[in-house]
Amino acid sequence: MKASNKTLLAVAMVTLMLMVPFTMIGTAEQSDATSYWPTKSNYTYTMDFSDPHNITVKSGSNVMVSSTSASTKTVVELNALTSHTDQVYKMSDAGTVGTLVVAVDDLVKYDSASSAWVKCTAWTWGSDGVGPFGMFYAAVSLGAQDDYAISTTPGHIAYILDPTNLSYALKYKNGEGGAITSGEHIYTITDYNVMLVIPTVYWSVNGTTLTMGNTSTTGVAYAHTADGTTYPYLAIGVYEAYADDDLGLLSKSGVTSSDTKTIDAFRSYVDIGNSLITDNVGTYQMWNFYEYTLYKIMAQTYISSFDSQTMAGQGANNGHGTGSTNTSGPATTPGETRSTSS
Repeated sequence: MKASNKTLLAVAMVTLMLMVPFTMIGTAEQSDATSYWPTKSNYTYTMDFSDPHNITVKSGSNVMVSSTSASTKTVVELNALTSHTDQVYKMSDAGTVGTLVVAVDDLVKYDSASSAWVKCTAWTWGSDGVGPFGMFYAAVSLGAQDDYAISTTPGHIAYILDPTNLSYALKYKNGEGGAITSGEHIYTITDYNVMLVIPTVYWSVNGTTLTMGNTSTTGVAYAHTADGTTYPYLAIGVYEAYADDDLGLLSKSGVTSSDTKTIDAFRSYVDIGNSLITDNVGTYQMWNFYEYTLYKIMAQTYISSFDSQTMAGQGANNGHGTGSTNTSGPATTPGETRSTSS
């Protein structure tokens, strides 16, 4: 789903590959979003594809990298460098690099603008539920009445979710008519579309270098643009899609995914979902080439591989249905990520 500044939208590499992927595009603000919308941090970074067998994530402004993508170095090795690139390094010991005090596992780079070593931001998920690329998980309303939901309007965000346990909400209303609050609330996950919200990502390519960031100076927001309009969020379903005759194509926990229908049939279910949206908060759609390209780039950044299926294993849908790994949490190292089947 793409949406405007304060509208919804909901794969980090946690969700990996959708068997029947779908997204949503929105055009209006969700009026009840201003008090709880997660804060986005600015970032840019580059990736070097000159060696397809050794794709490296390099530096940028507030660069965010996976520790598995950084070269491990000692304090002595970094202080001995006589020339500097924008490479990110992972510290294997503690000490002082230049004038920067570092600890074991710190990610550092040499900032040419200030002629000094600086620390980088690793791919982490905060206590507010926000992770790499400013992403966060959300339960999107299908119209079920719920006193604790921020909104019960179809297509709107009902809950901001805990990435380590998608059955828990981090942002919700404190009862009917109550204020939006923070904490941990167990909601009925099966009543909602569980999606991942991705703020606008811009990218550009120069030779074998890919640059990504969250500002328009970085490049073009290919995955977040539709009909000439660039939207601030993109939502992608977390689970393998489930076709519901009344509610449409869903990303729903606790069901067996619909893996026998044709693409045309799935499109008809997307239309059912859109018929239930009564305002201009967004529009469901099957995902497209650029959204899949963004997914692959994010996979390379987050789990150091384009082959997310292999990294994640066979998935959790073999006889188990969706949601069996809701408590697995986001990926931290290759091979430790939740499957989209989950």
